[in-house]
Amino acid sequence: MTDGCICWVVALLHEAKPLIEKLKLKNLSLESLHPIYANDAGTDWLVLTGVGQLNAASGSAALYQACPKSNSANWVNIGIAGGGTNNIGELLYIRSVRQKSANIKKSFYPFILPDIKIKTADLITTDLPETNYNQEALFDMEAWAFYKILQKKVTRELISVFKVVSDNSVESLNSLNKHSIASLIDGKFDVLDDFRNKAYALSKEELRKQKNPEGFDLLKEKFHFTFTQTQELKYLLKRWHILKPGKCLESEMINHNNAKAVLNDMNAILDKIEVDWG
Repeated sequence: MTDGCICWVVALLHEAKPLIEKLKLKNLSLESLHPIYANDAGTDWLVLTGVGQLNAASGSAALYQACPKSNSANWVNIGIAGGGTNNIGELLYIRSVRQKSANIKKSFYPFILPDIKIKTADLITTDLPETNYNQEALFDMEAWAFYKILQKKVTRELISVFKVVSDNSVESLNSLNKHSIASLIDGKFDVLDDFRNKAYALSKEELRKQKNPEGFDLLKEKFHFTFTQTQELKYLLKRWHILKPGKCLESEMINHNNAKAVLNDMNAILDKIEVDWG
């Protein structure tokens, strides 16, 4: 689990305090508009974005740049949301996110990890606090922008959204304060344990998949590969280790004159190998 990583994206300090305390996160005091926290093990990172979609987008981007495992981390947006038919304090696993805009019809569908016993819900992201609770969906002000920017950087399976109901048709936004907001999130931390364990495991597996194949660094150091050639090299190396397990690649390739010759020879050797499907 130690190689896995979760990046938490939270709007307000009061929402983040329970996470900061329980995960033993420290303020890194990086030169960023958005405060960034991490624990000593590097398994959890967190950014305070501020309220609104622009802040959510820029804060997520700042954390992506700061976290060394950002492209393999599991990304989670968590915070409070309004909901007309949901009970105050209820934790919900978001299955769809759309923006309240007549010009934008697209919805995002965050991945729902199987066997997580948390009720799911739909979410609408608005530019202003929503007080019309006569709908099934929850309302927030950040998730759409969070998902929009992250889905360009990591696979969908690594993006999740959780919301805790903070206001509804019975209790309005006016009843909220920093202490009540913190207690809403704090009360749900243990419920997330199963999700967190699975999220760390997913992140660890993604990190394993992204590691360079054996022999990659040596060949890249000796020869100049273009971007396209680099992608082909990774693909051929993976084929090589499957079709010629235990065979030393470096000794066969190291005496070539350039990257093109390496790739041509690897292709020629691998294409001659017959796969035994029996």
